Amino acid sequence: MDKITQQKIKEAKQLLEQYAPKGEFLAYINKKEARILKAYGGAGKPIKQTNIPSYFIFTASGALASWVVPALIATSTAVSFMGSLNQSRNMRRAMLTDERNAQNRANQLKDIANMKAAKRLSTLRTIQAASGTQMGTGSNLLQTVEQVKEIEKAQYYASQNLQMELDAIDSRGSSLLAQEAYSRGTNLLGGGFQFAKAGQESGLFKGT
Repeated sequence: MDKITQQKIKEAKQLLEQYAPKGEFLAYINKKEARILKAYGGAGKPIKQTNIPSYFIFTASGALASWVVPALIATSTAVSFMGSLNQSRNMRRAMLTDERNAQNRANQLKDIANMKAAKRLSTLRTIQAASGTQMGTGSNLLQTVEQVKEIEKAQYYASQNLQMELDAIDSRGSSLLAQEAYSRGTNLLGGGFQFAKAGQESGLFKGT
């Protein structure tokens, strides 16, 4: 876009905004956004001089309602706050689900290790029975002890892995919850400040 065109656009914008209601300015919106503004009470009436619609909100007396902007800010802040609380609840539920899944995986690993070990012991007993040897003597005893140790080792590592996974879930979840709480508090304070400022500027709190 050349400078001449840019200058013409700037002048046209300034000209049109001269006829805009107080505090309003030109902006592009689509049909969906226009419907949302109307749903919040916007007039959507064309300005006489330009035929451009304005979504100002009138009271019964014809004046712009002083409560509108503060009310929208308060509503937006409340919705954001409740959404954040719901998000925190979802995070806690997700943490509990992850912990249950981790516990189930650990139990499955223990069961698999036990079944493998039991199968080996059964095979060992069969071999020993076929050879006419006894479980509690010599090398047979050592083999049996080794199998028991393997079971204990598998159970130990399953427990260790479970604890590490639970610690990771707790650490990650606590960090996310803390971030969400901080964001929620910041948004609440910011929304409260904007509400108070809008109320003062609109005259809603005048005389209080």
